[in-house]
Amino acid sequence: MNIPNNRSLSLLSLLFFSCSIFFDCSQNKKAPNEFVEVMDQRTKTRFRQYMILGKRLYLQHCANCHGESGEGLEKLIPPLAESDYLMAEIDRSVCQIRYGVNGEIVVNGTLYNQEMPANQELRVLEIAEIVTFITNSWGNERGLISARQVEEFMSHCLQDATF
Repeated sequence: MNIPNNRSLSLLSLLFFSCSIFFDCSQNKKAPNEFVEVMDQRTKTRFRQYMILGKRLYLQHCANCHGESGEGLEKLIPPLAESDYLMAEIDRSVCQIRYGVNGEIVVNGTLYNQEMPANQELRVLEIAEIVTFITNSWGNERGLISARQVEEFMSHCLQDATF
């Protein structure tokens, strides 16, 4: 019977460790965002910047109610994670961030009727960064929402008053 020496055991351990890391990492890898995949390099860079700054702004202005992971608060505050309401009309979401929400909304089949305060101190670029972050996090995929788009959406907010 052959008893493996220390060198063989070390090599086997290293091989096992390397394989376990490789398979663990590959299983946890997120599928690519289809919107990001088709972006040119300049847009991808801007998208990454918006995501980083958007997360910081989200944590500062939104996470207290909607949660760090966009999970919401039971039947009081709606989730942003995998939110049908958020993703259905991005322009409405922009208006709601700026002007708040008052009244009933249905998110993922659940009725919510909690007032969301306005964030009128946020600049257009900051809203674009927040919206880009929340629409590309926690199972949402939308791609870059530019400041120009946010400006256009906001020009219709008070006219449409659908928020």
